[in-house]
Amino acid sequence: MKGRVQIMFRTYINRKKAYSMTAVVMCFIITLSGMLMNSYESADAKAKVNIGKKKLNLYVGQTYKFKNKKYSWKSSRKSVVSVNKKGRIKAKKIGTAKITASLKVGKKLSKSVCNVKVGKYAGGIKLASAGTIILKTGQSSTIKANVTPDKVLYKDIVYSSDNTNVATVDKNGVVRPVSKGTTTVRMTSKAVNSKGKHVSASITVVVMDDPQNITTDIPGVKPGENIIDTTKDWILDDSFITPGTTPGQTAAPTDTPENTQEPSGPGEKPTPKPTEVPTQTPVPTPAPTTVQEYIASLKPDDNSPLVGSFVVKNTQGDNRTVYLLNKNYSGTVKLDIDGYTYSGNDSVLSLLKRLETERIKATNSAGTICVHRTPQETLWTVEFLQTGVKYYFDAKVNDTTFNSDYGLIIAVGNTINNIKISGR
Repeated sequence: MKGRVQIMFRTYINRKKAYSMTAVVMCFIITLSGMLMNSYESADAKAKVNIGKKKLNLYVGQTYKFKNKKYSWKSSRKSVVSVNKKGRIKAKKIGTAKITASLKVGKKLSKSVCNVKVGKYAGGIKLASAGTIILKTGQSSTIKANVTPDKVLYKDIVYSSDNTNVATVDKNGVVRPVSKGTTTVRMTSKAVNSKGKHVSASITVVVMDDPQNITTDIPGVKPGENIIDTTKDWILDDSFITPGTTPGQTAAPTDTPENTQEPSGPGEKPTPKPTEVPTQTPVPTPAPTTVQEYIASLKPDDNSPLVGSFVVKNTQGDNRTVYLLNKNYSGTVKLDIDGYTYSGNDSVLSLLKRLETERIKATNSAGTICVHRTPQETLWTVEFLQTGVKYYFDAKVNDTTFNSDYGLIIAVGNTINNIKISGR
């Protein structure tokens, strides 16, 4: 019995040792497998390439440096973008290129690509729209602008309005009026110039009432009244008669020399000098004192459409400037109003006919001058939109106001230095 127990104990011990050895071997295999797996994962991680950017925009001549130096670098178009072994790239000319970074660990090769676009620096903003936009309530207008030169790196423009209570502008350059007034819309480029500054431009936006609904309030002129009310006493303001000097003005009279005698020599009697004929003093022609007298003194010049211009005034303090035009002048007429020049193909007669009969509203191509005479308006209005200055005038083919033989343009106020008429 005792021997049998001993045999069973030794068997148990041997089996336990076998089990322990198996456990040790299994643990070793598991540990080795884990080490091998970690080694493979580490190698895979080392082979993964990440250069941080998938897209890059550069101006011609600009450089950029990728941070990682352990990669191999290559450019798909070296003439557009070059790259050195340290990952420093340079934009050489307009175009696109792919910059590839690669890394090989063992048999594992990993790559990363960055798409590079190269464009020009901004030079300015070119406006295809007028420098001034005129809008009425309910209208809208789109600003047409481009960043120059061609192939600039960024074509985007940012729009803003100085006064959104007058007009607003959206990201596409669409301007919408809000209320009557004037504001400035500014444009700023996303691209910069060679000095790193954004380029800009601006336009003026004028929001106005519809002229069809305007009852023009003209100082000194009642609605529907003629520009010169013949029931009032209008007199000539001779301070503003043009051209030349006031008719009747003469030169100062010449002094009459005295008849003197001088001795010819010692002991000789004085020899009388010949008597000089005194210069006759001209009798000055009286200057005209009435409008009719002034008009009668004028002489048309075949080389000029303007016969004469003058200012009249009345006791109420109103002024009118009168322009008399030669209907027989064969050339065309040039009209200058405060530096704005109209020089169409009109003769004196055709211009007067148009001014007398037309009812239109027109704005010049720059959008700075608005000229209109609507069915509700008696007179023509020339309005400088940026300053708000206005001129009012009327025109007649036949002068029924002063009954002269000339064509007639009459302006409200003293415009002798502001409105000029000449030939071309």
